Amino acid sequence: MITVYAATRPKEVDRVVDLVCRGIRQIGIKGLEQKELERAKTQMKGSLMLSLESSHSRMSKLAKDELTHGRHTSLDDMLAHIDRVNVEQVFNVGRKFFGLDSLAITGLGPLASSTLQSHR
Repeated sequence: MITVYAATRPKEVDRVVDLVCRGIRQIGIKGLEQKELERAKTQMKGSLMLSLESSHSRMSKLAKDELTHGRHTSLDDMLAHIDRVNVEQVFNVGRKFFGLDSLAITGLGPLASSTLQSHR
């Protein structure tokens, strides 16, 4: 499951939902450009490194590593895995998971149901 979080003012909901849906549709049809992939990888690596500054996050990561891999995965290994992701892999995943036919939208706040339904 892919999750996208967005927050905005009530009057901007239509615009934000439309932009997110268009972005998802675009990834499912055309994938990403190399520049977008590099930007995403940089953001992901930065978030990963920052998250490991918290002792709670480090302990959680160690437990997940043990449960999923049976061993500790080093930061260098994780960064190398991120670096190996290529545009073709993203396209294949996008084609499989980023179709709007399986999209679910949940809204919190004063939203009209027609707002969310119109983007299907």
